[in-house]
Amino acid sequence: VADDRLLDIAQRFVGPDIALFASHYIAKRPYDGQAVLWHQDGSYWPLEPMEVVTLWVAFDDSTPANGCMRVIPGTQHTELQQMKERRD
Repeated sequence: VADDRLLDIAQRFVGPDIALFASHYIAKRPYDGQAVLWHQDGSYWPLEPMEVVTLWVAFDDSTPANGCMRVIPGTQHTELQQMKERRD
C-alpha cells in the first residue's frame, strides 16, 4: 500500500495528506466464498468526514464468469446508503 503508483492515484482524489484506514487482502478459492451485495465501501467505515478513496487491485484476471467486482457508474456522487441485509 506504500507503492508510489498507488499513492499517486489516491493523491489525485484526496490530496497529499493521505492516511491509511484499512488494508485487506482477499483470496477466494475457485467456486468458494460468499457473494458480496451491492454496497458503498463507506457504509462499512465510521469516518467523518467521508473524504476517502478505495483502491482495488486484482492480481488475477477479474471477469464476470469468476465473480469480478462491478461498479455502478456515478454512484460516487450519491449520498451514502445504509446497508440492507439480504438472505436470498
